[in-house]
Amino acid sequence: MAKLLSFVAALSAGVAQAADVKSTNIKYHEGLSREDKWKSVGHTGVTLWMTGLSGSGKSTISVALEHALVTKQPRPYFVYRLDGDNLRFGLNRDLGFSPVDRKENVRRVAEVSKLFAEAGAIVIAGLISPYAADRAYAREVHKNASLPFLEVFVDAPLATVEERDPKGLYKKAREGKIKGF
Repeated sequence: MAKLLSFVAALSAGVAQAADVKSTNIKYHEGLSREDKWKSVGHTGVTLWMTGLSGSGKSTISVALEHALVTKQPRPYFVYRLDGDNLRFGLNRDLGFSPVDRKENVRRVAEVSKLFAEAGAIVIAGLISPYAADRAYAREVHKNASLPFLEVFVDAPLATVEERDPKGLYKKAREGKIKGF
């Protein structure tokens, strides 16, 4: 009975989002249960959403955490890291940095994170994601799917990130070469 209730709840969450789906000739196909997937990997799925200024250390921390969880444990964890820059070479290559594009970037990464968490992965998603509403959307996607979501703000002072400036973005912004940075 508990599995049936869980299944109905999952379907209800999907129906709530169906209004946003443009296609009408599609059907959601079920496979292994979330619980069976999690049992096979030995842990539940979760998304750690790393946010912060450019140069704050999101990627550095994410890589170190991924390495520790996969190689420094008695039994390796199933981890997948979604790096904002890396995603812009593929999945999000058609997006810029306008508010609309940033929103779509977060939407896509939230949905991909949800899929990996469903499969039992510990997802480490590192994106600047400057808008609270977009981060709230990512959280809501996970909440609607009954998946854990933790937002981690990598807090680094502006002076520190400007000093690091690994991509030269702060220098370009100060020179007026990047608008709205």
